Amino acid sequence: MAPALFIREQQEKAPSNALGIKKRKYRPSQYLSVILTERIGSGAIGVAYKADLQWVHLKSPIHRAVVVKLAFSDHQKERLRHEHSIYQQLAKHSLAGIPSVVGTFQDAAIGGPLALVMTFEGRSLNAARLSASGVLDVSINEQLSPKLLHDGQIFSLLCRDLFIRLLQAVHAAGVVHGDIRADNLLVDENGGVSIIDFDQASFDTSKDNRRSDLEQFSQLFPRAPLSFPSSEESFATITEEGPRSENARSGIEDT
Repeated sequence: MAPALFIREQQEKAPSNALGIKKRKYRPSQYLSVILTERIGSGAIGVAYKADLQWVHLKSPIHRAVVVKLAFSDHQKERLRHEHSIYQQLAKHSLAGIPSVVGTFQDAAIGGPLALVMTFEGRSLNAARLSASGVLDVSINEQLSPKLLHDGQIFSLLCRDLFIRLLQAVHAAGVVHGDIRADNLLVDENGGVSIIDFDQASFDTSKDNRRSDLEQFSQLFPRAPLSFPSSEESFATITEEGPRSENARSGIEDT
């Protein structure tokens, strides 16, 4: 695959936040190098790759695992820009468990693809459940201890509680996801959880839309009695410090 030049569409604070640097201005000779390493998905919005992002024009060079989503048609590009706007809204609330967006970049070639670059957050819930069944090896921290990890049911219960608090925090931040499924729920090697793929998300946080998200979520854990905290509770507990376990009310509730 030949190298391509992509140009940022708009200035934003996200690159510094996503890459962990405070620099705000850059010389023309300073640029990001992104090497696509693995195709990890495709769909109506385009193709997604895992990639290695390198920023070598700093005193301390930066290397990060990122995800690059490429949109090709005008319709796909419109949806990708919409997804970017959703991430920008969520970034205002500093939610742990939501990818940090580096930015959108347009191919310099006329008619070329649009790229959305964001941090890599882990593997899908389906893959993590395989690990919990002992099929895959995984290192995990105190959130999901090795003992609990090999008990698939307990693993699912723990993930359920972390995910639902994150989902409710997303709602409290003014966004409904609209496409809750296992492929869009991620677990990292440290037991942290994330929600991705907001191309079908909406800023319409009506009670019906929030409940639709919750019902989609409940289908992923059919054997577990679900308990959902209120939006206010979850928004207070999902911060940069990460999800924290708290007692939740029983039954599917939404406020």
